[in-house]
Amino acid sequence: MPSYFRITLIRSAIGLPRKTSGVLQALGLRKRLRTVYHPVSPQVAGQIFAVKELVDVQEVDQALSKQEMKELRRPDPGFYFILCEKTTDIQPFEHHTPALDDIELPITALSTIMPGRSAVSGLAKAVSRPTITTTTRCQRLATSASARSFSNVSRATPISSSTQRHRPTIQPLTQPAIQQASPSAQSRRTIFIQTEDTPNADALKFKPNHQVLPDDFPSSFLEYLSPRSTLAPPHPSPLASSLMNVEGVTSVFYGKDYITVTKDSSTPWAHVKPEVFSLITETITNGSQIVNTVENKSGEAGQGSSSAEASAVYAPEDEEVVGMIQELLETRIRPAIQEDGGDIEFRGFQDGQVLLKLRGACRTCDSSTVTLKNGIENMLMHYIEEVKGVQQVMDQEEEVAMREFAKLEEKLKAQKGEAAVASAPLDAVAG
Repeated sequence: MPSYFRITLIRSAIGLPRKTSGVLQALGLRKRLRTVYHPVSPQVAGQIFAVKELVDVQEVDQALSKQEMKELRRPDPGFYFILCEKTTDIQPFEHHTPALDDIELPITALSTIMPGRSAVSGLAKAVSRPTITTTTRCQRLATSASARSFSNVSRATPISSSTQRHRPTIQPLTQPAIQQASPSAQSRRTIFIQTEDTPNADALKFKPNHQVLPDDFPSSFLEYLSPRSTLAPPHPSPLASSLMNVEGVTSVFYGKDYITVTKDSSTPWAHVKPEVFSLITETITNGSQIVNTVENKSGEAGQGSSSAEASAVYAPEDEEVVGMIQELLETRIRPAIQEDGGDIEFRGFQDGQVLLKLRGACRTCDSSTVTLKNGIENMLMHYIEEVKGVQQVMDQEEEVAMREFAKLEEKLKAQKGEAAVASAPLDAVAG
């Protein structure tokens, strides 16, 4: 007997989103509760699980395994779970439709049966298996609805004419009124924020189920290195300004669908993460604009972005080589850097040297030099024979900071040497 998988979608009672509703109506499935066993093709099933409002089970499983996301075990209105359980109980085209027209249910479930070789057969269970099936739940609620007919029974007559002993009176059973969801609650978007570690211990990647940079944004990333840059043109960001005001945060990096926050080494993440979660959730829930675009009249460079690649420095005769370098960076190198919460910027090509600048979590990572030399340099030199090496480019502010840091290190070494000489025994110095 072939194996089958019952795919169950559980949602709250605020109503299916428009996009999800259209897919389900195409299958002949209604919004109101129905226990439906309906054979569907893997292509149609893929359309259901490709709907943007649905949460991938792997993301749910990862979130539930994290200490800071335990509150997601109780789903908020509008939050979706997907269950995948193996079954041999196949009931095609069998519809159970109890008399529930006047009952609003707090939980709605929709089940479909599909072959085990479908695209979703490899998904793991996101939550524990329900103890009551949808059919049992429907039958129980239908029985409860018919039992409520006692509410119309009149008061019973006494057993005798005595006024002291009467037959117990059946009190009318009143069904508690179910509060309808307010329009604001229906339009509220549930936020699911996933965190990912990066090679940089002081940088953390936050992935909300929301696009951070618009599709038509001129750059693939934005980086804010100071509170002033979050307010400066051309792309000020109120969210980045709030994040930079969090104690310990040193920079904020925006990717297409993620936010990388970098802190100083002295501040623990336990103090930073709750505030970052709160600010991101508040901004997206309120529908506020994450990044604004204003005219840069002063010519001040406020944020770091990939738009600077248009002004990369290289000789006209190297245009073909530069094209190959940029294509390799875009297709092979940049995706790997973005997975680590950063990005890479092409600054030029001179004398066989590729000038690059690391952004985001990779900018302050201890292994950034190893990434450039062992990873990026080897790949570019392997595929493009004109490339002789890779050099990391730093901004003027970073160069000043590096020089000041080097001076401080030399000063500390000198003080340590003087202290060692002063504490040495006199005979050892004389000898």
